[in-house]
Amino acid sequence: VVRKVLSEIGLDPHRLELELTESILMQKEKKTIAVLNEVNAMGVWLSIDDFGTGYSSLGYLKRFPISTLKIDQSFVRDITSNEEDKAIVTAIITLAHSLELKVIAEAVETREQLDLLRSLDCDEVQGYLFCRPLPAREAEAMLAKGFIQI
Repeated sequence: VVRKVLSEIGLDPHRLELELTESILMQKEKKTIAVLNEVNAMGVWLSIDDFGTGYSSLGYLKRFPISTLKIDQSFVRDITSNEEDKAIVTAIITLAHSLELKVIAEAVETREQLDLLRSLDCDEVQGYLFCRPLPAREAEAMLAKGFIQI
């Protein structure tokens, strides 16, 4: 399906990133690995969404062709006031970088969260600090004007 859609719309596979939840990865593991390896071979990026909240197994980080870990909002929400959340986020970033994976923090809502995540070398962030979800047309108009700078 991915190959067909990429062909139909003429999208460079390197411009597509598919987010997969941990629970999806654990279903029919052998078949999932085969399919993800095929999708990855096309050049499509793969990320694990909500990392650390479900069936977290560090072993699958080396079995699946993943390029990105997305840190779940439950760890980001109180990162500036909860030392345990900060420790978990720090560990995820360190682990990901040692495996040459990119890290994205979800649900960044304050400048303090952003500053702390930057100091921890988090690669990317997303959240309401930048923009609330938008209908497709509004998002296209915003992107045509350029990205938001914080």
